[in-house]
This record gives sequence, C-alpha cells and structure tokens, in this order.
Amino acid sequence: MEGLVAIAGTGSPENQDAGALVRAMGARLAHRGVVSSVIEVGGGVVAAVGESTTARVGDVAVCLHGNVSVPDDVRSALRHNVPDATQLSDPAVVAAATVSHWGPKGVSKLRGDFALVALSANGELVTASRDRSGLKPLLWRQHAGRALFASEASALVDVRGVPRPTVNEGMVAEYLSGAPQNRSETMWSGADRVEPRTMVVHSGNRYLVESAEVESLRDGQEQEVLDWDAELLDTFVGAVERCLVNDVTAIELSGGFDSTTVLGVAASLRTSDELLAAVRDYTGTPTEETVYWRAALDKYDVDALITPWDVEIEPWMLDDAKVTADRPCLPHLGPWRHELAALSARGIRVSLTGQGGDERLGHSYELPWQLLSQGEVNEAVTAAQHHLGVDERTARKLMLTRGPRRIAGWHLPKLRSPNRTLRSRVWLRPDFVERVELGERLTRPRYSSESMTVDELSGWAFGEIPNQYLEAAERCAARQGIDLRHPFLDPDLVDLCLRMPESVRTAPNDPRAAHRRVFGTYLPDQVLNRNDKADFTSQYVDRLSSEGIFTDAFEAAIVQAGWVDGEWLAEALARLEGGSNAAAALVSILATVEAWAQRWL
Repeated sequence: MEGLVAIAGTGSPENQDAGALVRAMGARLAHRGVVSSVIEVGGGVVAAVGESTTARVGDVAVCLHGNVSVPDDVRSALRHNVPDATQLSDPAVVAAATVSHWGPKGVSKLRGDFALVALSANGELVTASRDRSGLKPLLWRQHAGRALFASEASALVDVRGVPRPTVNEGMVAEYLSGAPQNRSETMWSGADRVEPRTMVVHSGNRYLVESAEVESLRDGQEQEVLDWDAELLDTFVGAVERCLVNDVTAIELSGGFDSTTVLGVAASLRTSDELLAAVRDYTGTPTEETVYWRAALDKYDVDALITPWDVEIEPWMLDDAKVTADRPCLPHLGPWRHELAALSARGIRVSLTGQGGDERLGHSYELPWQLLSQGEVNEAVTAAQHHLGVDERTARKLMLTRGPRRIAGWHLPKLRSPNRTLRSRVWLRPDFVERVELGERLTRPRYSSESMTVDELSGWAFGEIPNQYLEAAERCAARQGIDLRHPFLDPDLVDLCLRMPESVRTAPNDPRAAHRRVFGTYLPDQVLNRNDKADFTSQYVDRLSSEGIFTDAFEAAIVQAGWVDGEWLAEALARLEGGSNAAAALVSILATVEAWAQRWL
C-alpha cells in the first residue's frame, strides 16, 4: 500500500504544527497504509504512507509514491550529490538527488510511475509533480500561505484549521453524465489534481502551476532507424525489465496479445519461480478465452493464481466510492479486487498489466486528413510543434503519417453541439444541467496545452486510454498493497511508436502486423493466430444486477441533492428488478456517485 501527504510553506500562526497536521492527513489514507516515515524541514513536512519512501539529499527533502529510474548519464551526474553510489539504489534518493541537482525541471529526467513532492531546507515547495502518463495520483489545495498535497482528496477535505471546500457540482454533473472530461478538477472546488506534464512550484510567495519540460521523441526526431523491429523489441524488453522486481512479480494474464506478450518477455528475463500469472477464469461464459491463457501458462511453465468468475461480488466494492473524495471508482472493478486481494495474501506487491498495448500496437491509424481545410492542417502542425517540441518539418511528417485530427484533435472544431450532447441525458435534472453549464463542459476542448502529455498525444494516434480507469485501477490496487505497472505506457516505448511509420506497424487487414512479427516468438500459436477480442461487458452487467449492487446502493442522495430525476431513476431501478439490463451500465455510474454522496454530503 502506498501514498503520500505533504505540507509546504510556513503558513499562518494557527497552523504551525505541520507535523501533527500531516499525520492527521495521512490517517485519512489508512486504506493505503499508515504514515511510515516523515521528514520535517523548516515549516514543511513530507510524509510517506505505506510503502512509499522519503529521502533527503542536500537541501532537498522528497516523498516519493511509486518507482523511478534514470538513464546512465543522469545517474553519473548524480554522483556529485550522492558520493556513495549504493544509496542510488533507493528510488527516493534518486528523485531527491535529481531535483537537488537540476531543480524543478529535474523531474523530466525521471522514468517510471511516480508522484513526488520536494521541499527545500526552509520548508518551501521546490516542486510537486507526477509521471507523464498520470499513473500515480497527486492532488493539492492551498490555504493561508500553505500548499497541501495528498494521494487522494479525502486527505485534503477535512483538515484542521482549513475550511472545508465546497462541492464542485460541475464535476459531479460530468460524472453523472457518464462522460467526465475535465482532468484537473475533482468533486471538491479548490482541491485539484496536479496534472501530468505539469508541476506546482513556489515563486514570489505564490504557488503556480507550470508546464514541466518532458523529454519526448528521444534520440532526435530526424535520426534514421535502420531496423524498426529490433528497436521495438529492445525498447519493450527494457520497459518490462524496469517494471520487474527482485521478488515474485505478478503478471495480469487475460490471454490476449498484450498481456501474453508481457508475460512472455518477463519469462525471458526471470525464472518461472519469480513470476506468477494472475488469471480471472471466465469458464462458462460465451468466450474461448480460457484456451488462450492456458496455452500461455503451458508455454512459459509459470504458476498461476486463478480467480474463479463466480466469486461473490459484495457491496463492499462500493467502499472505494465512499472513501474517495475526488473520483468515484466504477463498480465493475469489484470482481477484479478479489484477484488483487488474493495476490496480496500471497505476498505479491507488484503486478504488471498489458494496459495500453492496443493503443500502441493494435490499430490502423490512416485517417482522411486531406478532408480538413489547410487552416486546420496548419493549426494541427503548430500544435504538434508546441506539444512535442519538434520543428515544422517533423511536425508535417507526423501529419502525413498520423493525421492532424489525431495529432492535434483537441484544437480542431467540435462537431457536437451542446444541445445534441445533452439531449439524451434525460436522467439529469434540467435546472441542474443549466446551472452548471454542462453542455459547455462536455463540448469544450478536452485537453489544454498545460495538461497535454506525450502519452495523451499517443492516445490520438493509437486510440485513447481512459485516464479515469487508470486512476480507479491504481486506487483499487493500492488498497490491496499492489503496485500496478504498465510496460506499454513506458515513455521510451511511447516515443518510439510515435516515430514508427504506419507501414512498419500495420499491414493490410492486419493492424497487429508489427506485434505478430516482432513478438511472435514470445506468443503461443493459439494467441499468435487469434483474430478476435473478448468482451465481458454483458457478463459484468448481468452479475452486478443479480447481486443487487444497483438496487441496494441507492438512498436517493443524488435525487435529494437536485442532480438526478427521481422518477427516471425509480423507473430504471424497476426495469433492473424486472430483469432488463438496458440501463445497467448507466445505473452503475449513478451508483458510484450515490455512494460518494452518502459519504461526503
């Protein structure tokens, strides 16, 4: 279990006891672990929760949630700050030394899934930042000259001496609409996310959010790659290697291309007794997924922890929504939590997923960019230059190979009108929709220049990964003491895939051409030759309905708050009771917000 809490700045006189305050904040993250280490510097404090770590190098104190590494040239430079090279085996020391050596911009040199807060010797903030994919959460708010940071907003809501923030109804409306767009706001006004590719810094007695310089398209955009297959193989093997640990590592195995490739590469790097495949058994469902994951287990001779599909799904899976003040978790993650709990009971602390493989190596991205006006193409080129830091020539080459609507789609005209967007959301109260200007919220550009990440850019080229799923998955895993790691979201792999020509990645009628060609030796024949993809949506919905998760969760809090139409909700619940699952997916979303409202309103 991991997390962090921190307080930066001296603040007002009534809040001088920062140590006691930060421990009280950490207690609200008890589901992530206890406060394990604290460093007090000046009027500021950084504290680790659970297995997170703290370190001090020179005048910089850091709390690190997650894991970081640095390239060899950076590690050599850090020897000036840390003469004892053995100390650089501690990721928190690496993070502290990097920030001490390069200042706030040093976070751009860190690799891995992480969130960190770094303070100076007088307790003021040096920087607070996250990995560029946003895999580890970090939230913050400020009051009376201080900045407060935590892994979840629940630690920022009821803080002694700090007024409780008001409910952010606009964000509530986005969740209830089923299509949350905003990346920085939470369910509380003033308690915001530190967005990927940004950092919070202290300057001139103010706390500012600035763009973090992220190294992208590494090794030069114009460098000629003579062997794309070899480059892809080496990069991905390196990504998996960085995710593995010395103890037993779990690999989430579904039997698909991506998870099987992760397991195959991991098996080439570790002995079979250092790996454990985590499998959800879908036997009895109308799929043949069992054939695929069993073939993978046979090929790699790896032990498996198999969680049956028919495990009991209990109402406690809504606890995430009740304790989470910033972003309710989706109930369909409930069955997965049984698997996580079983891994934790086996002493497993790190699990690798294949999340993102489809987006990197599984789609064809030829788009009709010629249909756009020249003005739109020029706008997309300018945006690509800004976000990738490339010259105009390289940006136009990306336009030709990726298409500007994917490369810079957040700047192009929206095709949906607010009225059309909201017409089907009949479950929301019209006065509520108007009050929060939901139409404007749902149709505004999804990303801003301040929040754009290289991984999100690859989302337009490779199909988007819903960030809210990644955050919800991290939270579920953290509560069971599991650190999720995502090799397909490795920055070096993302950068390489952005440079790969379309003709290298795909072939006619085979969007998985590069995957089959490069990783074919790692895959059993059954997986290598498959051309289908499993979909378990109906199984999840049916199971949740049969367990009464939807109907038992409601006490009409979201109706009493004036957000949801009570008659519509009553009819939807009655249909579910009658055996119709047509509205089950939507009602599951409403159920999470209902659980959140019951806990926090």
